[in-house]
Amino acid sequence: MGQNNGHPECESCGEPLVESRKFFGSNQVYWNRPWGSTLKMSVPVIPHVCMNCGRVYMFLGDKNKIVREFSKLPDKEKDFILNG
Repeated sequence: MGQNNGHPECESCGEPLVESRKFFGSNQVYWNRPWGSTLKMSVPVIPHVCMNCGRVYMFLGDKNKIVREFSKLPDKEKDFILNG
């Protein structure tokens, strides 16, 4: 995904994405985690929207923290997250 004046660009049409306002409290989430409670997921997930085509993207606040947490899981739990 490209950058336009510091903003990520839409993969569909190339327009800059607009970050959601943060009006929820710090303990609220925008979405349900697809891996359930296996990963703690203590980093925010911030939605961005393309004002041109309406596509919505979800960005992790700190991807590296989740990668480190995932890498420490036993193989059985990793398989459950990846394959359901």
